[in-house]
Amino acid sequence: MKILNTDQIRDIERYTIFEEGIPEIELMERAAFAFVESFQKKNNNTNILVIAGTKNNGGDGLAIARLLHTKKYKVEVFIIKSKSTPSPSFQTNLQKIEPIIPVSFFTPDEQLPTIPENTTLIDALFGIGLSTHLSGSYTHLIHQINNFACKKIAVDIPSGLVDGTPHNNAPIVKCDYTLSFQIPKLSFFFPENEPFIGKWETIPIGYNEKIIQNTPSPYSTIEQKTIQQILPIRNTFFHKGNAGRVLLSSGCFGKMGATILCARSIMRAGAGLLTIHSPLCGYEILQTAIPEAMVLPDSDAKKCTNTIDTRPYNTVAVGPGLGTATATANMLKNVFENTNTPMVIDADALNIISKNKEMLYSIPHKSILTPHLLEFERIAGVSKNEYDRLERQTTLAQKYNIILILKGAYTCVCLPDGNVFFNTTGNPGMATAGSGDVLTGIISALLAQKVSPADASLAGVFIHGLAGDIAKKEKTEYGIIASDIIENIPHAFAAIHNDEC
Repeated sequence: MKILNTDQIRDIERYTIFEEGIPEIELMERAAFAFVESFQKKNNNTNILVIAGTKNNGGDGLAIARLLHTKKYKVEVFIIKSKSTPSPSFQTNLQKIEPIIPVSFFTPDEQLPTIPENTTLIDALFGIGLSTHLSGSYTHLIHQINNFACKKIAVDIPSGLVDGTPHNNAPIVKCDYTLSFQIPKLSFFFPENEPFIGKWETIPIGYNEKIIQNTPSPYSTIEQKTIQQILPIRNTFFHKGNAGRVLLSSGCFGKMGATILCARSIMRAGAGLLTIHSPLCGYEILQTAIPEAMVLPDSDAKKCTNTIDTRPYNTVAVGPGLGTATATANMLKNVFENTNTPMVIDADALNIISKNKEMLYSIPHKSILTPHLLEFERIAGVSKNEYDRLERQTTLAQKYNIILILKGAYTCVCLPDGNVFFNTTGNPGMATAGSGDVLTGIISALLAQKVSPADASLAGVFIHGLAGDIAKKEKTEYGIIASDIIENIPHAFAAIHNDEC
């Protein structure tokens, strides 16, 4: 699903109105119907307060108020007057509700009546209509709204949040839910905005699909149908050689668990053959824990130091539990310089790179780096905000011709061509030790099966998150461990193929 900016969304609205030959008020009515249908599933309160501005988002709010009134909700409307002329659609909807719904008018600096806790407040002040952050008397207004103890639900986007820009502590309505019209906003994918957005979903309102597809954007979400097309099909005569060979260079004394998790993930995600390069101390552990894998022990007892010939392998994964010893760093440098296929680089391999940034130039092109936030900041520097971090991520991916996967909620995949994808599978229970090692394994297995680096990245994060979602059903968010994610990788594949996501 594409993520579009405010100007593009307005163009799509205008195109839809023109192409279908409908008045703007009709599209607003569609949006109101869609909002109310979703709203009813999330709200148990019968008392509703709509706080509306005087532009089109306010018009949406008034249409929503009227529809809720017809469904026997007790609805009241507060309209916040401004100096600008109300939009025609707002005025039309105001005329429709004034005979049937109590309407009160306020200026932004006036004191609002206290709102009971058993009321649901619908925020229809501004939506995407803002181009600058709120200030002045609106600070007082937003502060009042946020102090109400009631549930709050935003129409399209919380008022005060200017999509695509950092909020810089500007006043924004803090909502429990945001019901967004058809197209997700970039702001929804950044943790700094979660206190305002709450939980969100997009609701279809009939925008013209042709114009959406023809509108360019570097930003998208990862969709199940895309992953279905990516995953390789196995024919009758498929054998383990077709499924590819992975070399995993991983582990040091005290950290062999990371190697086990990554290795199990590689095998569960379908790789045909796995060879593990590990320190001598891990030999018996790995031979026992991963009988499906071959083990290539290093000459060093506690760390990886030997450079391995990577030519027999379809892909190489490095980093889980590797340690950051100088001899290991030298080995890693040699691997980079003597490997011609894209690699998967994670964990301590990233920490080694952060201390030796010149190594970025020797990483094989189209390799996949999978840092969490701290690992990313060690390489790219501390960001001022989420937008700055995204810019740093895209810049690094393009500069070094690599794929950068920043792990977290809505894991962000930046490709060397500048395209950015946000993953929507996964849950907070996956914030557990070893979860990243599992992701490294999934992506490595897909690469070995001749999936392109870009597609392996998208499919890898989607499958990883989906396996975590399946594990959550039994283990809950509190009880998930990395091994649960591994055991549910096959179920994730099945769900993708069977349209069960």
